[in-house]
This record gives sequence, structure tokens and C-alpha cells, in this order.
Amino acid sequence: MRDELLPQLAAGRMLASFALSEPGAGSNVGGIATQARPDGRGGWRLRGLKRWNSSLWAGVVSVFARLVEDRGRSRG
Repeated sequence: MRDELLPQLAAGRMLASFALSEPGAGSNVGGIATQARPDGRGGWRLRGLKRWNSSLWAGVVSVFARLVEDRGRSRG
């Protein structure tokens, strides 16, 4: 991904953003409730609600979420 995305971002041909704030946590990273679980195919299944993202037109969005194991245990 670095070889594909970084040159486009560095050249200004693509924007990046992040999704952090949530209704119950604001921008407190320790209070986020959005969960990320492995989907078993090399990707992720996200569940949660974000209140604000830093850019609507971004080609890359970093989403802040808590990693959850298959059994439902939080890993941080």
C-alpha cells in the first residue's frame, strides 16, 4: 500500500483524512466505541458511528477503532 498510495499523497494527487470523533467520546481516543474485527479474508469489519471526518474528498481514510478478537474481547 505504501508504494501505491504514498507517491500520490506526496505529489498532492490524492488527499488523506482521518475519522476519530464519536458522539460519546468526542476526540478522546481512549473513549472511542467503534470496533474493528478481522473479516477472515484479510480485511476488517467496522462497526460504529463517527461524528466528523477531516475531509470529504479524501482517497484514503484512517479510521480510529478498537480491535476486537473473535470472542468479543477488546485488544485495544
